Amino acid sequence: MEYLGEVVISTSKDDPNIYIWEPPTLSLLAHFTETISLHKQSLTLSNNTIIAPQGHKSLINYYRFGKEAPEKKSSTLEQVSAIISYNWMILAGTVQGQLMLWDINTGVLMHIWKPHFNKVTALQIIEGFFISASEDASIQVFAVSQVLAGNYMPFRNFSQHLMPITDMAVLGTSIFSCSRDRSFKVYRNWEFFYEKFVNCPLNAIEVSEQGNNKLYVAGDDGKVYFNRNNEILTWDIDQRPITNLVLTTNEQFLLASTDKVFVLNPQTGQKIKTFSIHKGEVVSLFCIPRPSDFTEQMLTHQPVKILKKQLEGEPDTIGFEFQRKKFEPNEENKEDQNIAANSEEIERLNQINGHLYRLWIEHCI
Repeated sequence: MEYLGEVVISTSKDDPNIYIWEPPTLSLLAHFTETISLHKQSLTLSNNTIIAPQGHKSLINYYRFGKEAPEKKSSTLEQVSAIISYNWMILAGTVQGQLMLWDINTGVLMHIWKPHFNKVTALQIIEGFFISASEDASIQVFAVSQVLAGNYMPFRNFSQHLMPITDMAVLGTSIFSCSRDRSFKVYRNWEFFYEKFVNCPLNAIEVSEQGNNKLYVAGDDGKVYFNRNNEILTWDIDQRPITNLVLTTNEQFLLASTDKVFVLNPQTGQKIKTFSIHKGEVVSLFCIPRPSDFTEQMLTHQPVKILKKQLEGEPDTIGFEFQRKKFEPNEENKEDQNIAANSEEIERLNQINGHLYRLWIEHCI
């Protein structure tokens, strides 16, 4: 199949539509109805299906190209606040801090566990690892093989942020995160590397895959901060808080959203075009390669099957289709046991750090 550039998929809080459009021309190619998005990472594309959790209820809509209304719907155990797809997997985070993993091919919910004590705000999947960020100011890294075996102990746990994490990007084994504590932080090779502070709470972060240490963050002051080789440039974009930053797949454009979507030059910050069809604050924003024809089936894969709940009573008694291995302590997972044993203390320390940060803000800024 021939691909011509890329297209953007976007939603907003006060507009019950999903829009698909081209950044160079702002041409609207398709739209879908009956969706309510309240969270940043509330759309994902799997095979030829757009999967859209509904922010106001425990419900997921499934859209196929060529149909405006949802083709299917399914309920979830909790309201989903972040979702991502990878190969055969769908990973979702909830407003209560749980993670749910299900199989795209069967639609069966395989695993559910609770690594956070507050809303999951961002998810990433890289080869061999699940990574989640939360309003509890922590980032958790899980080995996929361990989760599939029924072991939910984190491979790494980062708690350098002092306030809710709002966004996260991953490049190789490097993690980039931003927070309401006015900082963005970088972790390399699973270790904390460095941090920088700006003048406002941050909402969005994006990183270039083309090297040269290019990093973009944005927040409540309507500015984009461009960090290049540890030098920070500031671009004035809008008077409203910026909710999202996304580089298009070929990095020809940088997209920054408020109640509009600004198409920017990623090198200079110059505004090239403005997509202004949304009726409220833009929430979700991501890019996919543009298929050559939107009038026929977009991709050739089989459609996603809806999520099936397999319960035997309460949500914590999920029945799996395979025998879960019993997790036995040994020398290799001793570090994971220590992390789990100290989870209550980590939570208490995060709360203390939050209080200290607020005192610092009140008296030092």
